[in-house]
Amino acid sequence: MQPIQFFAARAEDGVLLPGATVRVLVSGTSTLAPLFSDAAATVIQANPSHADASARVFFYTNVDRIDIQISYGGYLAPLLREISTVDASDVVNAEVERLRLEMTDGKIYP
Repeated sequence: MQPIQFFAARAEDGVLLPGATVRVLVSGTSTLAPLFSDAAATVIQANPSHADASARVFFYTNVDRIDIQISYGGYLAPLLREISTVDASDVVNAEVERLRLEMTDGKIYP
């Protein structure tokens, strides 16, 4: 599981929004995504969460694609859609292994 690290809560004009409310949604839905404060996904984190004093937001999720909604006071930023949380190297490694097994009839050769 990959973290979303150092995500800065910003208005559409780029202004940082310390203390902003950040809702993380399962992409394409209004369902709140599960958030965790650790990579093992054992410590649940609140959703919505809040940006820190530097407008940073940090969390882990086990959802592959998320949407993010940032609000601050009466301001509602445009929805950030279809953010991938998948580590591309994990996807590539899994596909290489799948192809290797397919080419060897399921037998693993060094």
